[in-house]
Amino acid sequence: MRVIGLTFITMAILALFISGYAETIIIKPDPGYNQIESADTSYHQPPKPREGVALALSGGGARGLAGIGVLEVFEENNIPIKFIAGTSMGAVIGGLYCAGYSPLELHKLVLSIDWKDLFSSAPLRSSILVSAKGWPEKALLRVGFERGRPVLPRGLTSGQKLSNLLTRLCYRAGVRPSISYDFLNPPFRATATDLASGELDVISSGDLAEALRATMSYPIGFTPVFSDGHLFVDGGLVNPMPVDLCLKQAGRPVVAVNTTSPLLPLKDITDAIDLANQSTTIMALPKLSTQLSEADVVIEPIIGFHKNSDFTSNESLIQAGRQAALASLPAIKAALQEKETESGREFNIAEVAITGLQNLPQSLFAPGLQITGKIADWQIKNNLNKIMKSGYANSAEAIIENNPAMDSLTYRIDDNPRISRIAFVGLTVFEPSFLQGEIVSRPGQVANFNELERDLKIIEQNYADKGFTLARASLKDINRQTGLITILIDEGWINDIQIIGNLHTKKWVILRDFYLKPGEIFTEKKAQRSLDDLYATGLFETVKLSALPCSSGVKLVIKVEEKSFDFIRGGVRYDNEYKAAGFIDLVGSNILGMGNEFYFTAQPGEKKQSYLINLKADRIFRTYLTYRLTLSYTDFKRNYYQNHRFVRNLPEISSGFEFEIGQQFPHLGKFSTVINMSRHRFASPDFPDRQTRHRVSLSLRSLVDTFDAMPLPEHGKFHYFELEFAGDVFGGDLTYTKFYTSIEAYYQIYRGLNFHPRAAIGLYNRRPPYFMLFDLGGRDTFYGLYEHELMGEKILNGSLELRQKITGYLYITARYDIGDFWSKLNAVRFKNLRQGFGGSVILKTFLGPIGLAYGRTTKNRDVVYFYAGYDY
Repeated sequence: MRVIGLTFITMAILALFISGYAETIIIKPDPGYNQIESADTSYHQPPKPREGVALALSGGGARGLAGIGVLEVFEENNIPIKFIAGTSMGAVIGGLYCAGYSPLELHKLVLSIDWKDLFSSAPLRSSILVSAKGWPEKALLRVGFERGRPVLPRGLTSGQKLSNLLTRLCYRAGVRPSISYDFLNPPFRATATDLASGELDVISSGDLAEALRATMSYPIGFTPVFSDGHLFVDGGLVNPMPVDLCLKQAGRPVVAVNTTSPLLPLKDITDAIDLANQSTTIMALPKLSTQLSEADVVIEPIIGFHKNSDFTSNESLIQAGRQAALASLPAIKAALQEKETESGREFNIAEVAITGLQNLPQSLFAPGLQITGKIADWQIKNNLNKIMKSGYANSAEAIIENNPAMDSLTYRIDDNPRISRIAFVGLTVFEPSFLQGEIVSRPGQVANFNELERDLKIIEQNYADKGFTLARASLKDINRQTGLITILIDEGWINDIQIIGNLHTKKWVILRDFYLKPGEIFTEKKAQRSLDDLYATGLFETVKLSALPCSSGVKLVIKVEEKSFDFIRGGVRYDNEYKAAGFIDLVGSNILGMGNEFYFTAQPGEKKQSYLINLKADRIFRTYLTYRLTLSYTDFKRNYYQNHRFVRNLPEISSGFEFEIGQQFPHLGKFSTVINMSRHRFASPDFPDRQTRHRVSLSLRSLVDTFDAMPLPEHGKFHYFELEFAGDVFGGDLTYTKFYTSIEAYYQIYRGLNFHPRAAIGLYNRRPPYFMLFDLGGRDTFYGLYEHELMGEKILNGSLELRQKITGYLYITARYDIGDFWSKLNAVRFKNLRQGFGGSVILKTFLGPIGLAYGRTTKNRDVVYFYAGYDY
């Protein structure tokens, strides 16, 4: 008994000794795999970080486009990106990538953009109501006043078109970035400089488009962005390369893409933008050097002294980024490998088992897993990551029974159920059967997270193709017992609309040009039209639109920055017939916050002087009715020619008032009724002594103006129609009926070549005073004749013109004219019509067009025309 007892005690002590060395180790995959957006957590818990490189993208204006080439190489070579931080153009490229744009989409996008137009502050002309076109477009300067002090512009452009573009592009990110940029894929940060404090601001949430616009606010070039009580400009002023931000947010390895501008040689510093760029580059050099030294890999595309503002070689910039990234691939892969092997505990595995699978065979996962012998913990984790990357596993873990005698490894895999049915919740735009036919997942298959993630993107793309760009699809539930997959669709229903920044402008004045309403689904087309039309009112320096999540649907926020409503605008011009002229307006706009405008105009000139007082509204309350009341005085010395030679000036002095009320047709034109009461003192060729006549008339006018630009449109139409009745009422002593109509159009034929036909016809039923006759001649209506050289009571005039753009600013034209006057309708003989031809060279400048033209008639009369500035 004593022997048996001693043996039992010995065995127990030995078992206890051995068990003291036994150890159970559980290894899990990296977080973040198969994390499809869940309907329950999409607004609360951002996805967990994934493994990969942290990417720091610098600014550099056009130079920053090289970052697209870097992203292309990363995608082609499966380099994972876990985080992106950017400044200026680097933030724009990185932010759009994180919002869901592929490198290929970004590549196509930057090649399709008209960068010159994008950086202009002029509103989209088609959005301007026709009553606001014309005169205001010809102003060379505008200086606002507040409390009697001039308000100077804070930049060359407000960047509204850039802001509109970024807003439209960022719809793809949905409303989640307003909570945190960690919801983007990968997570993202933008940097901007707070002008008041001089400190760097890291933007991690809020309106993504506004953040990208803020970090692009290069001094002098763009106006700063006012947001939440701060004034933001380019983040590169304080930190041109946010490597430290990547280290803080995501850790190593960090890849820095340096596209900052080097110091320009003296010969390349040619304007204020170059001067500002050189100054900031000098200040940022020490910080740039420090940041680059902290990066694990630095990619520096070979761009040379390419200017920040030069967007003419975008393809070569992208290719430079590709070449630099390809050269850096070995270093990047080495940095990733080093990260993977930081921990290296080894195990001696004698047996490997796979458990937990219910719907899939072990053979699907077995290759690469059932390997015995020595294996490190990081290798096991990589195996788990591969399992999760397959998309079929809901969870996976490795269990190691580690003891001195033997190590065993068990991969426990919880696979997804087999799909029985797919249900859609919140669907109103499409039929369920349509979406079921579009997606990849099918009943009978084992649910795969990768395919489901692709399905959600397919659904969102179908909504985006219809213009519902805020629609989001999320995985509501996978029922593991029944196999039912429920997809929740938030179609972007608008719950509320809020306006911020309207200190003077009435809320209804803003909402009358805003085409989205609560209770309807957000559409990109209506949103873009709203932004364009609100900016085209001329009341706002900037107009922004952001979408915020709410309990159900979205809340839209319209953010406006009002202009100075009291301002002076003016312009100058010169031509070799009527010499120098100009105008200056003293304007009080947005009266009572309702968009009404009062202005006094003085138009001095060598041969024409005018003074006008105007009160007008482009829209009366919420309607598209418009009115204008004008009091005017004009002193005009008309050139009079005989036999193609200047004889003398014929004086004309007019004064009176005109009242117009009409109906606007947005994006097209207007129809109006005009009452005119005026007094005219004038001389004529037959009566050199001045005569006095009083006119009282009623006119019906129609105006269509769809030209895309002024003064050199590339497409669009212009049609003017007038029918005027004058009678001997209320003191009038002129009696006539006048009919006049003209139409012209521009058609783009091929790469800057435009075809411009024009035709006009005018009739009086009885001969009016000399100063009211139709005129023929001048560079705009008939080559080879001086302006007003021929005058008559019935006119027919037409022309055919070709215009070729040589560069962005230089044009040449060639035109054929035909037309004449006649006294009776039955006297028209087309074979007897006058003919003219000529051509011009036009330079587009900030002063307006500067042109030199030559014209000649078939009767050997010719004229050289020179002009500079807009016609008034």
